Amino acid sequence: MGRLQFAGASDIGRLRGRNEDALGFVPELGLAVVADGVGGNAAGDVASAIAVDMAIAAFRREPGGVGREQRLSRLKRAVEAANTEIFSRATEVSEYYGMGSTIVAAAFADEVAAIASVGDSRVYRLRQGQLTQLTVDHTVVQEEIDRGWLDATVAATSPSWGVLTRALGVEPEVAVDVREDSAYPGDLFLLCTDGLSDVLEAGEVEQMASRQEDLAELARDLVFRANEKGGFDNISVLLVGIGPIAGGRW
Repeated sequence: MGRLQFAGASDIGRLRGRNEDALGFVPELGLAVVADGVGGNAAGDVASAIAVDMAIAAFRREPGGVGREQRLSRLKRAVEAANTEIFSRATEVSEYYGMGSTIVAAAFADEVAAIASVGDSRVYRLRQGQLTQLTVDHTVVQEEIDRGWLDATVAATSPSWGVLTRALGVEPEVAVDVREDSAYPGDLFLLCTDGLSDVLEAGEVEQMASRQEDLAELARDLVFRANEKGGFDNISVLLVGIGPIAGGRW
């Protein structure tokens, strides 16, 4: 697998009173995690911080394993451990009652990305200039689209937009989506909260990535652009580049 490069950026946005997003990465583990706290005043920032910290700690202590099923199980158990910790804290501390978090996590090895998700934070892959969404939102709107009740082109105007059907910490157990995808030299993976994905279209991200060679600058540019387009929510992005970069750009 090519050398991994990580860069992230997070911002409170223009309308929120605090930043309830969290992100973290561990290069030696090939691991990247992004979380978005939910629950209004119920300590969403605490939940997202627990989600990231606990997922990383649990992934670190889990046995590695080299096979496909071992990698996916390791990541899934790490996310489940984060769910258990958030739920426990929310039931033990009155100020935290009702808190929860979304999460996306990706672990890279052997030209493969193992991906886990709960909620509506997302993972994308940019390959040869084309952006592809690799996760499925756990939202009422997505369920309505899947059932044919709602047209995807008008989904953003639905009164159910942003209503989650799944989140960490809400119940003692949570269903974690896991999948594997290829991760080749020259690929760029983007993990983000909905503060970014709700306002930036795929074409914008593709164009910005084609013009920017520095990952840290690209992460900041993406957050800046989301703020330019309203900054309606907290905005977080974590980029993972698989080197070497073909042609000098992603």
